[in-house]
Amino acid sequence: MDHTLADRRPENCSREPTMKLPRPSSPRNQDVSSVLSEVFSDLHYGHVLDNDTIDNLYISRTNGDDFHDYYVDLLKQIKNERDERLGDLINVEKHMMSAYSLAASQTSTLNSDTLQGFDHYLDTDLMEQFNLLTPGSYLPVAPPALKEPAPPTLPNYMRGTKVAAEKEKAKLLKPLPPRSGKPKKHGATTGAREIRFPAKAAWTKTLTPDKRDIEMKKLEMLQATSKFLKAKRFDATEDSVFIAIPDVVEFLDYVPGEVYEQRVKIKNVSTVSKQMQLLPPSTKFFTYTKVADPGTNGNVAPGLAVEYKITFMPNSLGLFNDTIQVTPQGGTPMFIPLVGCRTPPSLTLPRELDVGHCLVYGTLKTSFVCKNVGGEGRFYLFPEGKLETPFLFDDLVPPPPELSNGHFNISPTSFSLSHNEEININIEFYPKVEDDFKTNILIAASDCTVKEIKLTAMSEWCKVQLLAISGGVDNVDYDIRYEDDPNKEILVKFPDQNPGTVEQKTDNNP
Repeated sequence: MDHTLADRRPENCSREPTMKLPRPSSPRNQDVSSVLSEVFSDLHYGHVLDNDTIDNLYISRTNGDDFHDYYVDLLKQIKNERDERLGDLINVEKHMMSAYSLAASQTSTLNSDTLQGFDHYLDTDLMEQFNLLTPGSYLPVAPPALKEPAPPTLPNYMRGTKVAAEKEKAKLLKPLPPRSGKPKKHGATTGAREIRFPAKAAWTKTLTPDKRDIEMKKLEMLQATSKFLKAKRFDATEDSVFIAIPDVVEFLDYVPGEVYEQRVKIKNVSTVSKQMQLLPPSTKFFTYTKVADPGTNGNVAPGLAVEYKITFMPNSLGLFNDTIQVTPQGGTPMFIPLVGCRTPPSLTLPRELDVGHCLVYGTLKTSFVCKNVGGEGRFYLFPEGKLETPFLFDDLVPPPPELSNGHFNISPTSFSLSHNEEININIEFYPKVEDDFKTNILIAASDCTVKEIKLTAMSEWCKVQLLAISGGVDNVDYDIRYEDDPNKEILVKFPDQNPGTVEQKTDNNP
């Protein structure tokens, strides 16, 4: 009988006193277990339970001891709440590291000593949710920008009129008086005519070919001083600064619980030295460590590469996907895909299996060939509703050798198949009533996928109808085909006989 956690709580139970722990021998030791055990003697437990111990206690619990089951369930709830809180803290820490990385890259681009835009990349609502300080908590709020005041307008009586403006314009455009001529010579008459020389021709204003070449060379020398090579650090940002070798890190053949490693190189393909920063993968199945770094002070020279070791730790035969983000200094981020995939197993069993027809209270045995045309895998058979998804295949309890599902017996229930291997799935059908039977079975594969198979069968009664009997009334065959009701009972009579004799009548069915 199932009980809730509150129903299984023991009411009259005696608590054992907690043993006080000794103080650490070194004054620099940061272990505070002794202080906790002394202050919270009724709550603190000196022995530390790891995750595996809690899971084993929860799996191996017996539903007969309410005292044990209550505290195991309570311990499981505490572990789940702790894992959830630790996951939230890890997400907050990753967000802060990502915001810091983006702000640091912006700061290095601007050649500044302080972080630029850290509050812009930080999620303020997420930080306040966990009671953490944000830049807005201690930085003063900038006052809103004020618009420049409009110039004062002159009153109408101080404004100039249109006529006055035209007179002022006319004064500015008035030509200067002509320059006075040379003083007249002694004895010259006042009526002498002024001598004017003709203007120079247009061709006199152009340069000769030789002089034009000299002036062009001077102009080229003058312009050459402005055509110098700029420093590379002032060049425009290049799109492809680093490349990954290989561009995709793939793990194709693996077993759960093992550790696999591959190496990837990140090469600088630009013409200048660049710094880069790596953001770690988001899942726990992939990690990286730096193996070789030929640069100095974090700079990677052109043509050189930084080598990293990628570690893959799968917990199932399923598919795994993740990425590593490479952010160069002042460049576009690059993503390196991390893929864990293997050829999945694939069975040739159809989605529906027709077992056939069988008489009521009879037995029908049928076999179906199951072939694996994919990769190597293991398989478990479960009845419908007995498999919770998603699941880890190694955590499943193997089913019994024979699966009984209604009026069907199915075997084997667990098997392993390599590529192109096959096995016979034996199904036994034993109906007890006349009906059409349908049921579903689930096939769980080692790559954590499920295939649903539908079984159909039909049971029937055996019906016999008499059409004619010899030796009827007055030794004339009695034909029941002409009866109004063919389903009514027919009485077959035999004459009186002596003991040990035999009398026969024949069914004369045409």
